[in-house]
Amino acid sequence: MAEEAVKKGLKQVMGTLRVDEVFFPNDSVSDHWVWGDIGNAYGAGAFGLNVGHNVLTLVFDGGEKVGDTANWLRTEPDMYEGIKWEMEVTTGPAGSGDRVMVYSVPKLPWIRARGTVPMGAKGFRVRAALPDPPRYAREFLKKELEKRGVVFSNDIVSNLAESLLVRHESAELPVIVDHMQKVSDNLEAQCLFLMMGVKAEIEPELVLKEYWEEMGVSFKGLRVIDGSGLARATMIRPVDLARVNFLARNSAYGERYLKSLPGNDSLRAKRGAMSRVRTEVGFVKRGEKEFTFALMGNGLGAVDFWKMREVLLNEIGRVEVDRAGSGE
Repeated sequence: MAEEAVKKGLKQVMGTLRVDEVFFPNDSVSDHWVWGDIGNAYGAGAFGLNVGHNVLTLVFDGGEKVGDTANWLRTEPDMYEGIKWEMEVTTGPAGSGDRVMVYSVPKLPWIRARGTVPMGAKGFRVRAALPDPPRYAREFLKKELEKRGVVFSNDIVSNLAESLLVRHESAELPVIVDHMQKVSDNLEAQCLFLMMGVKAEIEPELVLKEYWEEMGVSFKGLRVIDGSGLARATMIRPVDLARVNFLARNSAYGERYLKSLPGNDSLRAKRGAMSRVRTEVGFVKRGEKEFTFALMGNGLGAVDFWKMREVLLNEIGRVEVDRAGSGE
């Protein structure tokens, strides 16, 4: 963007560089998100201006023995000045993986990391959340403009005509959805959720609820707090989630939606998990028939959930459930 702006003739900025971060009226993180999530990459907040998926990478070398202080090497990208760092990362057993939790508060210049990285690891990368993406975007863009000769002055000139120098368009919506489904990108899901509210000029949870009710879903106990599912207060019955997916599959965009889900010709489904919570929703083929399913487990470990999943998938298509008179 900086290079294109300079090519369009930008040579001087009167005053400073400002960013507009009020596009999303909501707070960047939900009050219902867990404190242990929001400092980590998967819990990055959705701001009015996001950059690099709002991910900050911390790079460490593990020590020579368990318990040694890990050597913090750098951040990627380089961060702006003024952050208070509290690094409490030590060395764990060889091959123990990433056991680091990162804590930060959106918009505040404070980041704390604690936990362990593997013994002997070199350049071990821990993904965290950028606490202030709009500030990072502003300072990074300013540096890139200055590299190209743009001068920033303290002179303020009012009543200047506005002109658009650079415009960046996102990928098309299906491409964004494909990526979101493939890697379970919470930030993309939250941004899409908030964008629904911006477009409709009402709360995004009402957009979802009203749309699917018009499509024929009668929700019971529905509570939509966020778009990513990080909020444990977000609730939906498995049968309602299955109905939503059944209707989506049988809509005008059903085939494209199906292709966005991970899997193959016989089973396509989206999984989700957090501590002691596991879910899966999707479509399975049995002969010429396609079945929609939604499976949720609260308080289950992975082994118990996969046993339950195996039973469900084995039974689909073998047992005809009598729902006479229900219209289903």
